[in-house]
Amino acid sequence: MAGVKEYKGYRARAIRQDEDGSWHGEVDLPKDVVTFAADTERELQAGFEESVDDYLDYCEEQGTKPQAPTP
Repeated sequence: MAGVKEYKGYRARAIRQDEDGSWHGEVDLPKDVVTFAADTERELQAGFEESVDDYLDYCEEQGTKPQAPTP
C-alpha cells in the first residue's frame, strides 16, 4: 500500500493491484466516492490531484458544496 497522499487538504490511500501492477486509490470522504488510478506509483500523486480537482469542479458546476476534507 502506498502512503497517504495529500492535496488541498484532502487525503487518500492507494493500493497496488496484484493482477497487473497498477495502482488504485480513493479519497477519504464520508459520503462521496472519488477514486483515481495510475499505472505506476510515480503517477499516483498526479492522478490523485486530478481527481480532487475534478471533484471540486463538478461540485461547483452542480452548485453543491464539496465535502470538507477528512481531518
